[in-house]
Amino acid sequence: MVSKIFLDMDGVLCDFRGQCEKFQCINGTKVDWDIVHNGGTDFWETIEWLTEGKEFFKWLVKLCKQQNIDLFTLTAVKSTDGKIGRMNWMRKNLGLDKHHLIIVNNGKEKTYYADSESLLIDDYKKNCDMFIEAGGQAVKYDTPRKAREDILGILGA
Repeated sequence: MVSKIFLDMDGVLCDFRGQCEKFQCINGTKVDWDIVHNGGTDFWETIEWLTEGKEFFKWLVKLCKQQNIDLFTLTAVKSTDGKIGRMNWMRKNLGLDKHHLIIVNNGKEKTYYADSESLLIDDYKKNCDMFIEAGGQAVKYDTPRKAREDILGILGA
């Protein structure tokens, strides 16, 4: 049984890569974190939704209400400016109460929320693997359609 869903932000809802391109701080897959940090809260507050991110989020909110599941964001941001900017973005865009907006320092800290009734949705396989190893369940997010199928399969819905 799943009573809590934890939703990653970057690569699932938010276009982190696109924001890095705007700020000219990415080369291939390598991010220049100094440029991100110099962007301050603005880097995180102005990040765009992924093309299908908003639709996927609305679907997930509706599903969680139907299935009586608590929905949380669970995102990793290390810097103070990043945490402030990300929190501002979530408050403005998601409509979840502040107790359901969780920011950790890194992917490993996401495992603190893993238990037999928790499900992580994350685009980073390593985070999914660590969450499962810590006792939770996980869906590796590749596309909204595949994620929806995987979530419904786990929920038996």
